[in-house]
Amino acid sequence: MAKNKSKGNQNMDENGTILANPPKAIGNVELFQRLNYLYQLSTWNTMLYGKNDAMSRSYIKNLDFISKKTKCGLLPSIKRTICKKCKRVLIPKKTCTYSVSSKLSKRKKHDKEKIRKNEDFIVTCVCGEVKTFRVGLNRSHATFYEKEGTLINL
Repeated sequence: MAKNKSKGNQNMDENGTILANPPKAIGNVELFQRLNYLYQLSTWNTMLYGKNDAMSRSYIKNLDFISKKTKCGLLPSIKRTICKKCKRVLIPKKTCTYSVSSKLSKRKKHDKEKIRKNEDFIVTCVCGEVKTFRVGLNRSHATFYEKEGTLINL
């Protein structure tokens, strides 16, 4: 980590970002543990029973309801593995299929044509819902929560 420059009571790095110490206690630990348990239970039931998993889907409905009621955000990695239409956990070859489609697109920028390869990662659920993720433009892209040092372990 960079050297800390203190300005008053605040610690700052060389870019001017204020550095804060991690909290000593995390709020709603029981709530996060409950959401984690519901997700794990739903995944286990889906692996056990496959496509006919009414109990697993009810766990995901409860997880979604609790997270919305308490305004507790789920990680994007968890959101990506849940179908929004039928509330199934998306597990390859059990409840969904994966495919990659590639397209070439021409983009004019300042009278120069650039040919870019756009690849879409397509996830198709058993219910027919399709999720599309753009992966061809920047393969090294990571969301905020996937970056190193942004999450605190409970």
